[in-house]
Amino acid sequence: MSGTTGTTDLTERFAPVFAEIAEGSLDREADRRLPYDEVARLRETGFTRIRVPRSQGGLGATLPEFFRLLVALAQADSNLPQLLRGHFGFVESRLVHPDGNVRDRWLRRISDGMVVGNAQSELGNRSFWENATTISEVPDGRGWRLTGKKFYSTGSLFADWIHTTATVDGGHSADVLVPTAAQGVHRLDDWDGFGQRLTGSGTTLFEDVEMAQRPHAGLAQPAHLPPPDHRRPRAQRNESERGVRPELGVSAWKGRCMTASEQKIRVPVLSTEEAVEAAAELATDFAAAAAWRDAERILPSDELDRLSASGLLATTVPATYGGADLPVATVVEVIRLLSVADPNIGQIPHSHFVYVSNLRLHGTPAQQSQLFAEVLAGKRFGNAQSEAGTKHVRDIRTTLVPDGPGRWRLNGRKFYATGALLADWIPVLAHLDVDGPLHVAWVERTTPGVEVIDDWNGLGQRTTASGSVVLTDVSVTTDLITPYAVTFDGPQTYGAFAQVLHAAIDAGIARAAVLQAAAFVRDVSRPYPDAGVERAADDPLVIHAFGEMELAVRAAEALLKEAAAAVDRAGADLTVESAGQASLAVAAARAATTSAALEASTRLFEVAGTRSAAASLRLDRHWRNARTHTLHDPAAWKIQHLGHWAVTGTLPPNHGQL
Repeated sequence: MSGTTGTTDLTERFAPVFAEIAEGSLDREADRRLPYDEVARLRETGFTRIRVPRSQGGLGATLPEFFRLLVALAQADSNLPQLLRGHFGFVESRLVHPDGNVRDRWLRRISDGMVVGNAQSELGNRSFWENATTISEVPDGRGWRLTGKKFYSTGSLFADWIHTTATVDGGHSADVLVPTAAQGVHRLDDWDGFGQRLTGSGTTLFEDVEMAQRPHAGLAQPAHLPPPDHRRPRAQRNESERGVRPELGVSAWKGRCMTASEQKIRVPVLSTEEAVEAAAELATDFAAAAAWRDAERILPSDELDRLSASGLLATTVPATYGGADLPVATVVEVIRLLSVADPNIGQIPHSHFVYVSNLRLHGTPAQQSQLFAEVLAGKRFGNAQSEAGTKHVRDIRTTLVPDGPGRWRLNGRKFYATGALLADWIPVLAHLDVDGPLHVAWVERTTPGVEVIDDWNGLGQRTTASGSVVLTDVSVTTDLITPYAVTFDGPQTYGAFAQVLHAAIDAGIARAAVLQAAAFVRDVSRPYPDAGVERAADDPLVIHAFGEMELAVRAAEALLKEAAAAVDRAGADLTVESAGQASLAVAAARAATTSAALEASTRLFEVAGTRSAAASLRLDRHWRNARTHTLHDPAAWKIQHLGHWAVTGTLPPNHGQL
């Protein structure tokens, strides 16, 4: 290759171009605005001819120089190097082509600004390399026609030519270059992947595209070779092939079950067996529309009404107040089962159970009688604990100030208020007087001065309604305030109970990811040709990957079960040692379920293949949910406390995150 322009010159040449591309990348992604202008800019500035030798009108970059710039472009917008991948692959194939005439002809076209797209893969075939696209002789014998349908046609929407493959009269395969302007070429913007959304990796249709001669195993060309047209192509969106939301939605559940409070009756008091059975039955129903609720961000209000009416939210009310008083292990299994179906529904009642625990520990008999009766009537507790913008998670600024005998005024702003929007009561963590000890103010959702804002915009756990609660001069009486800070003055399992419920949510996400991955591989995925099998489910590498995933999830589930039992044991005989051992068991479960959820939801795509990345399938929700929920408490700190205990026998600190 002739001399290059030089690394410094190339960097200086493209740095401002990449900066322009980066500036608009977030807006393009949010609006799914295809980067036609950005591709045109790369073409105009010579990036698409960067590997063509200078003697043939290119920039003559070496491979190291090229890859450094490609990384820089990916940092600006990773869609662009992906959509140009087929183009640069074609350029490399021309650079080493043995026929000098062929090599020079195509490199000149690249230097003139031509961009090549890709249309290789097909849907519905048993193997990645199986090719249903054909080139056949026309009846009059005066030519050949290209017919077929390709998918994952990355970059074809932005290209002047499309590089594709076809079977010639049922025989050998041939590479074919087709101008996008040729009659019978149709490019559809129907790529709906949840990532790389702007690569135009949709369908390319070839409908009787004329060929001048019978193609050979090498590169063939169509009959018509029009001059390059570098104007922005008109994308065609095939709406009939876009994802359609299922008919089953929130409205489908209406009329199934009224809440207990609406019926003016108490919810059922369940045994452990009945609770697990009820959770499994509800989970089956809740799973049916989970992907749709995630896609449309539909809050599961009707589903929560069914959950309340089932009696499952009353399972920890003490027996002395008419409740089931079931063990922690049962509640953990209920939350895990619900989270397999929809971890949003698994997370929403988390705070409900935690604040029932606060009542059990610190409520006066009058407070317990009043608020436990609400739970037994199907009412739900939300949460207004954490605050945004403070120094750390335990830094609270919301305050109750005196407002006359037996009355207080509550002011503050909370965030991550999971479930508050769908609750009847909102327990609010606040200082009793300025800088006083933390207490819980029990506030009805409809109390004047309480504003619940649906401003949660997390990438995962999208329907937990974990937004803001604004409290402005909310009137609270002393008889609706319970202690909180004193919880940690001695041994306690309050924090371990809260944490083991979080672990149950992550365990549910992990199990759901494995189940959905397995179903997809059995029913949809194609085997990789090198595996030499008919089904992807028989590929030994896929089977091995599933074995590793199953091992991680089973281990996490076992640690979760042991952690729940440890909390129950500590509750029955509470000492510093038993509470510390419960916290260690829960720390192990939290670390294991975090890892399992992230691993399973990531490897789902590894085993299921490219088709699983279609956004309409919403399989990415498992990873988004796992990544979002596992951020509650750093797993690394759980491991730190386990390490301290293993080395020195030091029990973990006594607070609500353990």
